[in-house]
Amino acid sequence: MLHGRGKLQAKLSEFEAAKRSYFDAIAAYDSALLIAPDLLNPLNNKGIALRSLGDLQEQLSERQEALKNWQEALEMFNRYLAIAPNDDSVRNMRDLLQESLNNLGDDTVSS
Repeated sequence: MLHGRGKLQAKLSEFEAAKRSYFDAIAAYDSALLIAPDLLNPLNNKGIALRSLGDLQEQLSERQEALKNWQEALEMFNRYLAIAPNDDSVRNMRDLLQESLNNLGDDTVSS
């Protein structure tokens, strides 16, 4: 997976390199989706890369960017599930992300 490099770099505290790796992976998945918009692997992998990028941005206090990427990840998982509704793994990722976003909304209301 193209986004695996970003995860490794983030673990090594190479945050800017990690962000670049995630952006590169997302661009590659976008290219694949331009050719085949309903291809499941790029939809799933782009969703994972966006979620991971958002997680890194949240860690770096880049909250607005993180929210944008998490919301786009959610869109990718929903597109995937529209094509393959019985994929429990992707459904679980989507549901966990949605729950996290819902909880963030609660945090901003109570702050």
